[in-house]
Amino acid sequence: MSNSLLVKSGTIINHDGIEKADILIDHGKIIDIASVINPSSKTTEIIDAHSKYIIPGGIDPHVHFALKTASGKTADNFYSGSLSALAGGTTTIIDFVTPEKNETLGDAFFKRKQEAESCLVDYALHGSVTTWHDNSFADLKNCVEKTGITSLKVYMAYTDSIGLHKRDIEKVMFAAARLNLTVLVHCEDDMIVKNNQQKLIKEGKTGAFYHHLSRPAEAEINAIKEVISLAQKTSCIVYIVHVSTPEGAQLIREANAEGVKVFSETCIQYLILDNSLYNNTELCNNYILSPPLRSPAQKDILFKQLSENTFDVISSDHCPFNSSQKSNSEIMNFLQIPNGIAGVENRLSLLFHHGVIRNKIGLTDFVNLTSTNAAKIFGLYPQKGYIGKGSDADIIIFNPQDKHILQKEKMKLAADYCVYDGMEAAVIPEILIIKGQIVIKRGVFNIKNLKGKYLRK
Repeated sequence: MSNSLLVKSGTIINHDGIEKADILIDHGKIIDIASVINPSSKTTEIIDAHSKYIIPGGIDPHVHFALKTASGKTADNFYSGSLSALAGGTTTIIDFVTPEKNETLGDAFFKRKQEAESCLVDYALHGSVTTWHDNSFADLKNCVEKTGITSLKVYMAYTDSIGLHKRDIEKVMFAAARLNLTVLVHCEDDMIVKNNQQKLIKEGKTGAFYHHLSRPAEAEINAIKEVISLAQKTSCIVYIVHVSTPEGAQLIREANAEGVKVFSETCIQYLILDNSLYNNTELCNNYILSPPLRSPAQKDILFKQLSENTFDVISSDHCPFNSSQKSNSEIMNFLQIPNGIAGVENRLSLLFHHGVIRNKIGLTDFVNLTSTNAAKIFGLYPQKGYIGKGSDADIIIFNPQDKHILQKEKMKLAADYCVYDGMEAAVIPEILIIKGQIVIKRGVFNIKNLKGKYLRK
């Protein structure tokens, strides 16, 4: 079998420009890009990409594969989750290491890495800090040196389990600044959420519908204000995950204008779904996630902010459960419904359809949001997130005119439902190349010998 591949006459879209050119790939790397390239040998395989777009493989820096929860594990393990990812054009994912009580981050990392052995795409890991004690800095420093982790996640919510109070988040951020780590933050004011939850349940308002009322925009906005203040105080670079409110996004924009380094992501669900879905009592459970879906008006403003470069990344926060887990007969109130939905398989196709095709974002913006910015923020660029000489040959080829209706039965997602089922979307990818191997070609999968590697960021 040839190790070289020549992609001819496609339109290459990078974050920094668009050009029509040929791409020569050898042994998994891009070795040349030029207006005309002749095959390097008689065995070079040629792909005609005339009239097609060529973009870097997607990078989703926020997924939860094989996540343990009180309701059981998420539906996707690393194998099925990564299969779903590549089916949607995502060639690199970043998941999380979440230590159990009294477990060091380093010990948890090596357990998690073993769990990820079945991953089909290259992956990195964020560390999660769930407790802080006298030895935490030493443990963290040791873990960073051994594992290549350069980012940590903290939760302002869930303080009864994995969340941290403000004083400990401040300590984490001071430590992260010393170690040159980026801190990802789940921004929801835990006190606001808990007070609302207790009040609603006391009033007998226990159904799934009340989940989103317990987690109002105010909870996210207050938490973002607090994180920005801590970032100023500690000089820590922060990355705020799954921003769902326009007011929160505006606070981040203002902070960056004032010189505070705050990266941010929103997720595809907050751009195309809204809280009217909670009115469907039969399916309401399927849309439970945190933060919850917001109003149609807020959703539209988020998309406008996206077009104004307010966000750095569009992630999926992929965290799917089966409908039986979401609607288990033993669930007594909305607090017991597992939080999360799928999205890694649909992120690129939906954003292209709702963003690029509808003239809300440009082509280079699309590449930045789905690939390049994540690669830069988390230390993977230019190996990932770029079509250039020396980069990994992780490439998506597709026809920008093609569209289809998403159908759950044709998805690789392991869960038994998908919230995007029945929606119109672009056909991404038509051809997917991972490190020089054609993995998908017009719906036909070839994952033989495909194995993801851990990336030291």
